[in-house]
Amino acid sequence: MTSQRSFAGRVGGFAKVVAIGGALAGTLFAAAPAQAAEEAGLPSRTITTHHADGKVTAVKELDYAKARSAALKVKAAASCPDGWICLYEHENGGGNAIAFEGHPSGHNDFSRISCPSCHGGTFNDQMSSFVNKTGRTWWWYFDAHGHGERHNMNRADTPFNLARHEQDKASSIYSWG
Repeated sequence: MTSQRSFAGRVGGFAKVVAIGGALAGTLFAAAPAQAAEEAGLPSRTITTHHADGKVTAVKELDYAKARSAALKVKAAASCPDGWICLYEHENGGGNAIAFEGHPSGHNDFSRISCPSCHGGTFNDQMSSFVNKTGRTWWWYFDAHGHGERHNMNRADTPFNLARHEQDKASSIYSWG
């Protein structure tokens, strides 16, 4: 009889594992449509890219920084490719963005970078976060042409938020070395 209980105990344990596994799988399958529905409701943003060869392109994509789910929020930084520095209008890599291929030394006047949906129509005084995937240290400045206070922009694979009192104040960026 002991062997029957053992076997019955094992079958009962197996049934619990199957039930828990089924519930977990059901939760995951239910999460996928919920995540897809959230993704479909996200606003779009424009990313203007400045290539090393001087070519400028603009791409529309979803603003993943506005997502509620962590799985979608992580996509905000993924839009900044390796070898680039990306500047974002809002915290956490959100809002419109400009991206620079890592080789040029920088951009000396954000008031010359068009951003039709930004306040004022340019990217001047818009940056609130950045992702630096260049492997170089960059600096942002309060004023055009590298004037004013200098702030480090160290390498980061995830969005780095500026201090609140520094947000929406950048007018130029440079890398050295």
